[in-house]
Amino acid sequence: MERVDATVRHKGLLTSSVQRYGLTPAEVVILQRIHGTDAVVDAKESLQGRSKLSHAEELNRINEFYGIDNKALAMIADAFPGHAPKLPTKFEEIGLTVDKNVVAKSKVKPASTPAAVQEVTAEAPNPLQ
Repeated sequence: MERVDATVRHKGLLTSSVQRYGLTPAEVVILQRIHGTDAVVDAKESLQGRSKLSHAEELNRINEFYGIDNKALAMIADAFPGHAPKLPTKFEEIGLTVDKNVVAKSKVKPASTPAAVQEVTAEAPNPLQ
C-alpha cells in the first residue's frame, strides 16, 4: 500500500490541524469520514515507503487505532464492509492527489538533540509510573 505524509484538519477547520506521517489510503478514508472529505490536505509521498501490511493486518491496525468505541467500529465496518474487505492500496483509488515531487526526500539529516535537552528528558519523571 502507498503511504503519504499529510496535514489533517480537525473537522475540516483551517485553524485546527495536525501533521500525520505514513497514512495509508484506507486510513485516509477513515479520517475523511471522521473529519470531512476535505480534511486531508497537502499529501506528499511518505519517506516511510510502502506499507507491507496485508489488507487484514491494515484493517486490524485501523480498528485498534480508530475504533475507540462501538460507533467508531461501526463506521469503520461501514467504510470497509464484508468479512475480508479489499482495502484501497493507491491514493488515486480514493481521489486523493499526492505530490510525488517531495523536497523532504533530500539527504538532509535532522539536527541532533542538544545535550542539555537530552539531560532534562532523561531526568524527567514518568507520570505514568
